[in-house]
Amino acid sequence: MKRLWFAAGIAVFLIVFAMFSLLYTANLSNRVEGELASAVHSARNEDWEQAVKRAQTAYDDFSGQRDVMNVFYHHDTLEGIEILLASLCEISQYKDSELFDVKCSEAIKRLVCLRECDNPVFGNIL
Repeated sequence: MKRLWFAAGIAVFLIVFAMFSLLYTANLSNRVEGELASAVHSARNEDWEQAVKRAQTAYDDFSGQRDVMNVFYHHDTLEGIEILLASLCEISQYKDSELFDVKCSEAIKRLVCLRECDNPVFGNIL
């Protein structure tokens, strides 16, 4: 009987851990996506100072939480997103809103992919 309770305890722990990772990822990616959307809007309005500030905030938010995210996801995936976010400040120096928009859109797509690959759907469970 002890084995059954031990197995049930492990199952509960894994479910709680999976739910924590799901909520944590959703919260972080939504926050970073919001910052990137604001940065794109500022860049389209030629307010490059605000665009750089928003892009830097998005980078700081993501890189500040990277240690926790490394527990849940493969390092290369997170590193690719972080490098892309870091490049936004460099791109903004050219003041090319199309290029900035493309890179922000690519970062948003990667964040959405990161968030949705963790969703508990039947295909992901198998």
